[in-house]
Amino acid sequence: GSKDASAHMLLGAVLVESGEQDAAQKALQTALWLEPGHAPAAYWLGRSYAAQGNGAAAVMQYQKAITRKPEYWPARWSLVEHFERAGDGAAAIGQLQRILEGESGGVYG
Repeated sequence: GSKDASAHMLLGAVLVESGEQDAAQKALQTALWLEPGHAPAAYWLGRSYAAQGNGAAAVMQYQKAITRKPEYWPARWSLVEHFERAGDGAAAIGQLQRILEGESGGVYG
């Protein structure tokens, strides 16, 4: 259930930060399989894809996290960074405005 999904998400987050992206993605995909609405797992999966240079897959996961939990600012902030790197200032500003307007949630939930 939820505790199992959170455990896989935490493992995945540690693996992302350790640079072990393949193992991270497996743990995070398991978390999302156990709990499809787990926003932090989608966020960390996006971070893992971004670490591999797959911006399109990263954006998709950040957007899934936001769809599941609109106030989840870490995913919005990652979108800001992505849009800024891509030269899309208007999209970056739009995400910043949403962060400033909403409640914040931490990167682990």
